[in-house]
Amino acid sequence: MDEPRPIRVLFVCTGNICRSPMAEGVFNHLV
Repeated sequence: MDEPRPIRVLFVCTGNICRSPMAEGVFNHLV
């Protein structure tokens, strides 16, 4: 069987302090 490939996620947050916590929440929901 093939090993599962790692998931790479990149969040680019500029100019809006709300995006980082939102990105973290989305990432935690997906994982």
